[in-house]
Amino acid sequence: MQIKVPVTKAGIKAVEEATWQGASINATVCFTVPQAVAVAEAVERGLNRRIAEGKPVSEMSPVCTIMVGRTDDWMKVVCKRDGIEIDPAYLDWAGIACMKKAYSVFLERKYLGSLV
Repeated sequence: MQIKVPVTKAGIKAVEEATWQGASINATVCFTVPQAVAVAEAVERGLNRRIAEGKPVSEMSPVCTIMVGRTDDWMKVVCKRDGIEIDPAYLDWAGIACMKKAYSVFLERKYLGSLV
């Protein structure tokens, strides 16, 4: 079972606390690489606190859900609103670009959480 937590300032704090308490979290409504990194850092802090107290972490499966399609949709709104001329096909890749960058950061920093 996973507990869904929105990626907000309060949500990031909740991610750390819930992870420390032993709950697997699904940090959702994430749109940016910095948000995904904040989630991963909170998960790491929570897991490290558990480990320091001798509590198990092997059964936990924290994830961060990047809203790829919604990121694409928002980029389309911003370009239209601000009069930015761009090939519309490029805008369908904004969310994928965020996911790929976040994934590379997760691998580089060896975060224990996963991206979905």
